[in-house]
Amino acid sequence: MKKKSSIGQVFFLYGNEEDQLVQERLRILDQCLPSDQREENLVEFYPQGNQKTLNLGKIIGDLLSELGTVSFFLDSRRVVILYNLQELYIRRGRDTSAGEEEDSEDNESDKAAPASPKGQKNPQNISSESMLIRYIEDQLPETPNVLIIVNVEDYEKNQRVDLNAPLVKALSRVGQVKKFASGALIFTMEDSIRERDLRKALDALEKWFKRDPESARRNVFYSILKQLTLLLQAKVMESRRFGAEIKEEDREMIFPSSLKYNLLKERDFNQRKVIRGAKMYSTSELIRGMENLLHLNQYIYPMTTDQFVPDIKIMYEKFLLELLVSI
Repeated sequence: MKKKSSIGQVFFLYGNEEDQLVQERLRILDQCLPSDQREENLVEFYPQGNQKTLNLGKIIGDLLSELGTVSFFLDSRRVVILYNLQELYIRRGRDTSAGEEEDSEDNESDKAAPASPKGQKNPQNISSESMLIRYIEDQLPETPNVLIIVNVEDYEKNQRVDLNAPLVKALSRVGQVKKFASGALIFTMEDSIRERDLRKALDALEKWFKRDPESARRNVFYSILKQLTLLLQAKVMESRRFGAEIKEEDREMIFPSSLKYNLLKERDFNQRKVIRGAKMYSTSELIRGMENLLHLNQYIYPMTTDQFVPDIKIMYEKFLLELLVSI
């Protein structure tokens, strides 16, 4: 038997801190495979074309073939890296609100029987997940080779690793699972609006723009808009007029059909947090905040004809200061 990696053979790295994920991947790679052996013994599988995730059903044959290949050199091993494996993300309720369509091609491949390694037939129609689980549990230990899987999470787009997925559980049993993540900034921002906490809001804003300026430019606005909408709805629910006295057309205007902007459709726990937060604001403060936010909206995507475009981060800071500080 060939010499195995002293640090292990299976690694699953995930989270939203991409820099830390890269550093940990390189650290493991340095310990497993010298740089002068990587041209022949390092294999990486990336999502292809415009795909955001890697579909296991499309690569299972090549993947198992690569993992089963043993180097002729005594102290050498093969390292295989997978990036953003689709089967490890939460599959239900995919968020396409940002204009990203679901990958219908990937969905079709999920339904198809996966390819078997080295052209072998798959008469039992075993899923690609099951094939990989069996391999890393039973056959990979008979080789010196190493498997590294890296999945980047994006909380703002609801792209999260499913810790209950069978493959995730298998990776936890046979290998090392490491998470590199900071709190979801979108939730921190929403909490800061409800709690009327300026320091917390400015800290989240600073981290958001540092991590992903384009996401911050767009999504900070929608995060604040959602909370102001829900807080105003909570004020309506507190009023004596809430109930049968509100006309149906007014109710539909105040409580839109969109799940995201309807307090009545929030879970009880979230409803209680919003209702508690609404007590920290007057109705006039929330209405003024909404007006200022809509004015700020024109600077998120400025027109080419604009003679002057202010710094959007400074505009957000000014808005938060005016909204969250009591005068």
